[in-house]
Amino acid sequence: MRFMTSFLRLFKGLLWLLALVIVAILIWFVLPMISIGGSTPFGSSMTRIVGIVSMFAMAGAYKLKQYIGRKRNNAAMAKEMTEKPDVPQAAVGEAEVAELKGKFESALEALKKVKTKEGGRGSYLYVLPWYAIIGPSGAGKTTALLNSDLHFPLMDSVGASVKGVGGTRNCDWWFTDEAVLLDTAGRYTTQNNQSELDEAEWKGFLGLLKKFRSRKPINGLIVSFPVDYFLRLPESELIAHAKFIKQRIQEFQETFKIRFPVYITLTKSDLMPGFSEYFDDLGKEDRAQVWGMTFPVSEDQEQDVVPDFLTEYRTLQERIQSRESSRLQAESDVNRRELIYVFPRTLGLLQAPIATFLGEIFKPTRYETQPLLRGVYFTSGTQDGTTLDRVISSLGANFGLKSDTSSHRAGKGKAYFLHNLMTKVIFKESGLAGVNIKQERRMLWMHLAAYGAAALMTLGLSSYWIYSYFDNKQLIAQVEQDIAAAQDEISNISAYDHNLMAPVPALDKVRNITTGYVDKDASRLQSVFQMGLYQGDKLGQEAIEAYKQLLYKSFLPRIMARLEEAMYQERSSADALYETLRVYLMLSNSQHFDADVVSGWFERDWQKSLPNARQQELINRLQEHLSALMEFMPGLPALQPNEELIASARTILSKQPPARRFYAHLKQDGLNNPELGEFRLVDAVGADSIYLFRFNNGQKLTAGINGFYTGTAYQHYFIKQRHILIQDQLTDEWVMGDEYGLSAVGANGDRLFKQVERLYLEDYLSQWRGYIESIAFKPVHSNQESLLLLKRLSRDDSPLIGLLQGIKKHTSAEAFSVLPSESKEGVMSNVSSVLTSINNKAPVEQFERPDNPVVAYFKDLNLMVEGSEGSALPIDEILKLLDELYVYMSAMDGSLNRGKAAFQNTSDPNGPSAVLREIDVEASRFPQPLAGFIGRVTDNARRLTTTDAKGYMARRWENDVVQQCNAMIEGRYPFDKSSKREATLDDVSAYFGPGGIVESYFDEVMIDYVDTTRRPWQWNTTNGISLGFSDEVLTQLETGRVIRDTFYRNGHPNPNINFELKPISMDKSILRMSLTINGQQMAYAHGPQRGKRFQWPESDGHAERGLARLVIVTSDGQESITEQGDWALFKLFDQAKIRRVDSERYLLDFTLNNTYSISLELRAGSVYNPFLMSELQQVRCQ
Repeated sequence: MRFMTSFLRLFKGLLWLLALVIVAILIWFVLPMISIGGSTPFGSSMTRIVGIVSMFAMAGAYKLKQYIGRKRNNAAMAKEMTEKPDVPQAAVGEAEVAELKGKFESALEALKKVKTKEGGRGSYLYVLPWYAIIGPSGAGKTTALLNSDLHFPLMDSVGASVKGVGGTRNCDWWFTDEAVLLDTAGRYTTQNNQSELDEAEWKGFLGLLKKFRSRKPINGLIVSFPVDYFLRLPESELIAHAKFIKQRIQEFQETFKIRFPVYITLTKSDLMPGFSEYFDDLGKEDRAQVWGMTFPVSEDQEQDVVPDFLTEYRTLQERIQSRESSRLQAESDVNRRELIYVFPRTLGLLQAPIATFLGEIFKPTRYETQPLLRGVYFTSGTQDGTTLDRVISSLGANFGLKSDTSSHRAGKGKAYFLHNLMTKVIFKESGLAGVNIKQERRMLWMHLAAYGAAALMTLGLSSYWIYSYFDNKQLIAQVEQDIAAAQDEISNISAYDHNLMAPVPALDKVRNITTGYVDKDASRLQSVFQMGLYQGDKLGQEAIEAYKQLLYKSFLPRIMARLEEAMYQERSSADALYETLRVYLMLSNSQHFDADVVSGWFERDWQKSLPNARQQELINRLQEHLSALMEFMPGLPALQPNEELIASARTILSKQPPARRFYAHLKQDGLNNPELGEFRLVDAVGADSIYLFRFNNGQKLTAGINGFYTGTAYQHYFIKQRHILIQDQLTDEWVMGDEYGLSAVGANGDRLFKQVERLYLEDYLSQWRGYIESIAFKPVHSNQESLLLLKRLSRDDSPLIGLLQGIKKHTSAEAFSVLPSESKEGVMSNVSSVLTSINNKAPVEQFERPDNPVVAYFKDLNLMVEGSEGSALPIDEILKLLDELYVYMSAMDGSLNRGKAAFQNTSDPNGPSAVLREIDVEASRFPQPLAGFIGRVTDNARRLTTTDAKGYMARRWENDVVQQCNAMIEGRYPFDKSSKREATLDDVSAYFGPGGIVESYFDEVMIDYVDTTRRPWQWNTTNGISLGFSDEVLTQLETGRVIRDTFYRNGHPNPNINFELKPISMDKSILRMSLTINGQQMAYAHGPQRGKRFQWPESDGHAERGLARLVIVTSDGQESITEQGDWALFKLFDQAKIRRVDSERYLLDFTLNNTYSISLELRAGSVYNPFLMSELQQVRCQ
């Protein structure tokens, strides 16, 4: 990092000089080429010399300012450090204080003469990195520095260290050629003697550093801690020391607001047994190396350093142990060999206490910034003292060593592992404090990039001027080429071709000449950016003039010809003809020229005459040329118009009433006026409109009525714009000429104004009627949507009120009231003055406004929201009814069985049906469209209620009837004559009998909704609602009623059919016959024909119940037909051919064995009988 900084400083200085030289070259050689308005301000040599000298003078002044600033800061720092502190001091002799101060000031004077690598002379204190050293008293800090082999420039004059005075009197200053080291008093670390005094002095010391080195007060912190403390102090005392040190580190961080590296130096390593003996073979360079561990710089603020320490420490031990064998072999003295053997074991004993010590200092917490532990290192400044006997004794007991294996060393020893630690590790990392290494590297590259950009900019500027020169040459060549192409196109224009498109290709070419009309704005910018070298502006003026002349000579005549053609085509449309004539006259009369009016006419004409989408590109080209022509028109001479055509058009226009013409003009301006705000449904109703309304003509919901047809427009535009009508009358003088002007037609002010207003009001009413009649409610598809509709409509701020009030605002009499400033006297005053100036003979009548058809048409609708503030409105009554309907509908929707609730509501004459009828009656008195809105609401409510009720009835039919029918009736005889399975009489009775399934369903569900007086049955309307959900169900109910009345007469719970059978004829070959039905018998043998009464089913429990048999006896033997089961009688009768005689009598023809015939007469007991009854086969389970 130090090398990178030095390189950057050197590179920066070279770039400064290079940049100044390049700029000087540009000033001397390039600036004379710049021409501004034909002059060359930098052509003089003296001007350029003054500019170059001034530039170098300003650069030198800037560098001088930097140098003086460094010296001033250095002097201020030295002065502050020698001043008397503001904290209490311990008793110190005056002579001692004077001596210390003098010595310190002498040191500072000597420092001023020392030249540093960074800042020159006199800035020693400010420029060099500073390191603070803390640690307990007796930690060996001073000894380590003295034996570190560092270079102390003041060694010869004042010594290696200087005792501080003033704010640093309890610090020793060590000035090296690479850094300033502040060796703090040991009591500052522990602060256990005079705690308040020590704390005050310590904070004063920190404040001094921050004041004069605010960006980076210190570059690192060296914590010195003696090794012997780990071997002889208990764990509690070690932790106490660690807490003191941690507190000092946190005070550094909190005061300086930076994060700096912390280096843990374990001093007095020579007190470890065997240290000196183990390393005795090292030379001076080996003893200067680093022994310890350096941790990587991490951005993690919560990283636990202990695991990393343990890993590195094991590696350290492995390196020591790998060298143990060679050292033992090289040593001949037994005692020394024992100490060499002990040393690696002693090192192992230190691992746990050191880990505890580091863990306490660097333990991460969420409330404090974790210090940056950079490394842990073993050092030794001298070998003076006695090794720890306690450790040797402990190891001797374990390994069999002599207890007196100790050594005492006196005198100056050798320093171990100090020099490179200070110079190649700590001092080289002075840039780590307060910065992120990645960020620092990134900043270096940014600086390099900035200097590179400056060089590239200088090179680019020079290149740009060179490029500009050649670009101008190319530009001139391109203009010449464009002119040649344009001349070819111009030569193709025929003077006899009046087609508007004929000159367009030539116009395109001339318009697009480089630097010409299209590039005129870009040319101005180019003139600035090319710094006087650009020639396009001169070429562009000529190109623009050529384009203007071509427009005048080839495009304007064809424009006039198109207007003449349009006047011929518009003879039948007076309004269109008037506007065309007006535009035509504008182009030939500059006094009345209006570019917007002309452009608007042609834009509409081209869109109409060139509707093909493929022509849009052509239209855009025409509009571009027309816009340019309108820009040039004020300075062009007018063309001679066709006077005969003008006279003809005026004659046609004179047949149109002036009022219609004036109104058409006023209408066109009003419809296109963006300041007239339109009326929109969404604005009147608000957000509810999105959920409630739509337009039945397909318009978007945001569609509105043009602002020209609003009350605001009437009061503030139509009435106030009467001067437009007057101006139109004045305009009519030059458009219509003297022959057909107002003076010729005898215009009357009152009549003219009334006619214009009548036309306006008719349009006004048409617009509002069409808009309102297209408003409709959105379709409602569910009960929830219906409820939301009712809820919104029945609120106090109902959207209906908002809509009607919005309509009223623009259709009531108030909307058309004339403001006092717009009184009829004021109107007539202006009209009179103008008409009088035109024709003094024209009488001026009193102005009276016409009857307003808008107010008359909307009168009844507006009355619905008429009322004073706070009073009830006529519409409120219907809103209350809608609220009642909402309550009913909401309760129905919230019930557990919504269909059942809907069915009950439709059946209840006093429920919602009554509310619906009341709403219908009330709404019938309302005007449209309100009546239609309310009707739509009630229709929705009835439809959805009916749908739910029908669903309930259908589900009841399915659950109560169809399922039972499928189980009891479906596919069984007699309902399916082909089936071999019979329906039991009990099941038939349960299904068709009195109080049975069919009858119960009818009575509970259908009775109110079916007209049984007609055949077939018809659906009824009850409470205004028809619930006919299925004609097939109605048919089945009617069939069930017929079956009940036939089989269960008089409410009998079981089938009860009485009938009489009588023989009518029998083949002569039959001797006799007998008929048995459920034990009831009848016999016949060609005798008297007597009838026999039968009952079905037989009720006395006869043994032969369920049996029906017909037996004949002939000379050849016996033949019979036998049927069994509850329906045996019907099966027997199915064997016969039954013919109806009348409503009660039937003939039954039996044929046995295809030979023998018997005819019986059946007389039913009632007209309701099951014989030939088709309803039995019409029963369907669906």
